[in-house]
Amino acid sequence: MLAGLEREDRDLRVVFKQNPVFGPDSVFAARAALASQKQGKHEALMAHPGPVTQNSTLEIAAQLGLDLERLKKDMDDPAVDEEIKRTRGLARDLHLSGVPPSSSARRSYRVRAMPTR
Repeated sequence: MLAGLEREDRDLRVVFKQNPVFGPDSVFAARAALASQKQGKHEALMAHPGPVTQNSTLEIAAQLGLDLERLKKDMDDPAVDEEIKRTRGLARDLHLSGVPPSSSARRSYRVRAMPTR
């Protein structure tokens, strides 16, 4: 869907933000998604359609060919926590809560959140 919107509107910029709202499993998945950027798999990891748990996150990462030891190490980078903190602040400032929306200046889209169960 987003790729089609980007092709349709060259002025559209898609930015993925990790704003975990579903508890510890969601936080773990957000940390993994941010850390996976270092291995070039951020969007693929976020595309999982099913429930997200710590185990499923690591299973998906393995299926995508991520180096799991490197991923776990990268998840512990303080920059990951700082990015989540910044995103939560942005969400608070924009009065976004619950299922995170995606928006542009001309349109607003609601994206599917990843349930933990």
